[in-house]
Amino acid sequence: MKILTFNLKGFDNRPRKGRSEAFVALAAPEKPDVILLQEGVGGLVAGTWCSIAQVVRMFAGYGLPYKSTVCRMTGYPGILTYTLGILTLRQHTFLGVEEIHNVPMEWEGLFPWYRKIMGVRCGGVNFYTTHFGGGTESGQMRQAGDALSFIKRTGSQLAVFGGDFNFIGGPAHELIQSRVFYEGGGGRIDKFYIRGFPSATCEILFNDPAISDHPCVMATLN
Repeated sequence: MKILTFNLKGFDNRPRKGRSEAFVALAAPEKPDVILLQEGVGGLVAGTWCSIAQVVRMFAGYGLPYKSTVCRMTGYPGILTYTLGILTLRQHTFLGVEEIHNVPMEWEGLFPWYRKIMGVRCGGVNFYTTHFGGGTESGQMRQAGDALSFIKRTGSQLAVFGGDFNFIGGPAHELIQSRVFYEGGGGRIDKFYIRGFPSATCEILFNDPAISDHPCVMATLN
């Protein structure tokens, strides 16, 4: 089973169409079973090219008919929204979405920036994605605690928790690992925490600043 996590960097005002097309062109040959996405954007201000719905349509052009679940993290519907998304090739069941701790701040003075975790179940495995804040260690600890509580309530022994964590190590990392997760893709902020699989290999599929300032990380679960 192959899983990708990628921050689309939708708020980057460089041409979104070309960046999204490049991401899909590089990811599609791997035919990932599950894709975890952060920083999708949509609405009149940003257009559709970094929206998760548009990314799904692009993958369909490569013969990959992903099913998607999307949650809005912040913004104004129809004007400018910031989203998380989970794409699966097989049908999945929505587990829910929950707000996690956030130190109040605003994006360029436009709106509050909320943090959330979202989960789906597919093929007997629970998949979760999030985008933690890059604030204090104590704030990240609270975010990790809130996320782990959500994972526990929707629990499965087979689970993959991936996204943009905004930390490499430290107390929040140790707290997540203490819940029987092991890290995949260590040494960077974009990674996976994996539970219930005997082993996993992780690699950077691509790391191109012209597409995003985040690498696309791929895990193969065994």
